[in-house]
Amino acid sequence: MKPSAKPETFLLAMALLCTLLGLGLRSQALLLIVIDLFLSGMQNSASGYSLSCEVCVGDRPSCRGKLQTCAPDEDSCIVVVTETNRKASLVVTSYKGCAKSSQYESGFFGITMNPENYMGSKRRCCQKDGCNQDPLPAFVRNHTENGLRCPSCIAAFMETCTATAEALCVGEETHCVAVSGLVRPASDKLAVQGCGTKTACHTKPGTLVPSGSRLFTIKKTSSFRRNLTENGLQCPSCSTFLKETCTPTEETFCLGEETRCVTMTGLRHPADVKFASQGCAMENACHIKPGTLVPSGSHLLTINKISCLPSPQASGKAE
Repeated sequence: MKPSAKPETFLLAMALLCTLLGLGLRSQALLLIVIDLFLSGMQNSASGYSLSCEVCVGDRPSCRGKLQTCAPDEDSCIVVVTETNRKASLVVTSYKGCAKSSQYESGFFGITMNPENYMGSKRRCCQKDGCNQDPLPAFVRNHTENGLRCPSCIAAFMETCTATAEALCVGEETHCVAVSGLVRPASDKLAVQGCGTKTACHTKPGTLVPSGSRLFTIKKTSSFRRNLTENGLQCPSCSTFLKETCTPTEETFCLGEETRCVTMTGLRHPADVKFASQGCAMENACHIKPGTLVPSGSHLLTINKISCLPSPQASGKAE
């Protein structure tokens, strides 16, 4: 709920009025002045006032800035600390400012696309002038794998991405999530899939997540639990570099919606090294277009060719 107007004048006038009336006020002029102050306070209270919050962005766990007046519809102050690991380059960012309580909740947001690409954000919301000046406690991420694996992908300039790899979930990342939004200041689209915390599944549209010199505005989040039940399908499996083909030496057990045996070839950047792999895949992997870029750890893969075989013996269904 949006806080009411600053009450100092209102409370002072009310106290004076009660005191003077209790003492038996004899001056009509002074009584009128006090009543005017009282009514002025009532009017200000009804019209509302603008909250003041500390505003800053920093490349460290905390930042300092000046108090600024918020817009009339911004009824909360926020402080956010984000840890972003992008291609093994760790960046810690802090952000303080004004916000709408309808878009923010205090808590932790975390998502992992792969071991070298993850984002974690801790935030606190409050509703008093300057209440976001104190820093948040130190950001601590749990790196212990919890056994869950989720489809993973990252795509810039897109509203969705097609998962072609898996992320190993850690700590409190107990859900598979898909997140899309805009990266400011350029308002470029960004879509990711991977492991997420329960709070990530309920992140409100409009939530800001600082990342270095940019701000990621979340537009949509969705979550699902991956089916890890073997579906009966077994696919030839292999992986190699410097070649356009690989020879399977074993079979892998497919899970859940992995209903296709897939063969994939392409280039790994930045060295443009050829690679080839075979294994299990979901139906959407079979429709990836040649030239698609797929992040993989600290490298980037360009898909040149994908071919899939049908698998009528697969019987697993997603949860």
